[in-house]
Amino acid sequence: MKIIKRYKNRKLYDTDESAYVTLAELRELTKQNVEFIVICDKSRNDITGETLLKIVELNERAVLQQPDVAMLRRVISTGQGTFTGLLSF
Repeated sequence: MKIIKRYKNRKLYDTDESAYVTLAELRELTKQNVEFIVICDKSRNDITGETLLKIVELNERAVLQQPDVAMLRRVISTGQGTFTGLLSF
């Protein structure tokens, strides 16, 4: 499993490759089913989920110039304000 460190300046560092990586590169690793974990360098907390959500957000922004207002209203009206109720896995 790859270990990616995120530094205070938000730069991501692949400890296996000894190189900085971008969110786009992490997206490609995810598509290739490469397992990785993202660790905050300062707190040592696992921030993999937060990083993956950021990748999804950036991906959606690239696809949608104008957010789907109806969908956002449905998310908010569920009471929890999350997409969990709208997604089925």
